[in-house]
Amino acid sequence: MKKSYRVVPPEGGSPQDTRLDSTVLNGTNLGPFLRQVGKRIENIRFSNVKIVKSNNYYEIHVPERPFLLGTRQQSCSHEKEYSRSQEYRARSVKRAKDTIRRLVIGNFTTTAKFLTLTFNQDLCDFDINDLSACNKSMSIFFHLLRRLYGNYKYVSVAEFQQRGAVHYHVLNDLPYIDKNVIYNFWGLGFIDIKKLHRIETAAMYLLKYLSKGLNDERYKNKRIYSASKNLIRPVNIYNSRAEDIKRILEQMREPDFKYVLKSTENGNIFVSEYILGYNLGNNEPNRP
Repeated sequence: MKKSYRVVPPEGGSPQDTRLDSTVLNGTNLGPFLRQVGKRIENIRFSNVKIVKSNNYYEIHVPERPFLLGTRQQSCSHEKEYSRSQEYRARSVKRAKDTIRRLVIGNFTTTAKFLTLTFNQDLCDFDINDLSACNKSMSIFFHLLRRLYGNYKYVSVAEFQQRGAVHYHVLNDLPYIDKNVIYNFWGLGFIDIKKLHRIETAAMYLLKYLSKGLNDERYKNKRIYSASKNLIRPVNIYNSRAEDIKRILEQMREPDFKYVLKSTENGNIFVSEYILGYNLGNNEPNRP
């Protein structure tokens, strides 16, 4: 389903805001900016297009004001530093959401499964309300599964139930395994397995579970999600190569989704998403 452009308000920094990895060149305050970052104008690098490539999932980002590369603007006062730290925290959360969405759409298909794992205190020798303790048990479970079933892929998000206990939502590409086998192998509580119909829906579910814990103190300084090391990670591409990929994609077909994100540095960022059933092959310039 195609989506028309819409403007998404910042809410502490847009999901695709690039403040953490680049800053935008703004001609109205260029002098103070250059003094703060210690850059000469001829050393400034910027790009008018950004491609985020997650395997066969491509995002084209075209900002009103260009992405300035390799530079971070410094705060000038304690008040600004405090405000900036809050802003960075919000954007870090957004970045985590983007990472999960890209890992899911770029690495899984509808053959993947949703696995829900819960804990029963009577079966555990640790506090099932303690996220750190539960994370250790999950790490052991993932390690044992890898020994039995090889190089499978997963993305896992932790969530607290109303009773206070931790449980996990795990997207994975494990082969068919009888539910009773997984139940006995887990051995710590109830499990549930569901098939997928749309991979975008799977990403949305994981993001929903992630969002629930953003303001929960029980998640503070704890690992709320994990992903297997064999997943293809997102890659940012800029400048001429990004322009080439943008041209190829636009010549191939219409995007799957189009929308506009609001950024204080870049202005409106026009985003087009392409979820391909295959890679661009030899047509893609300088493939990583």
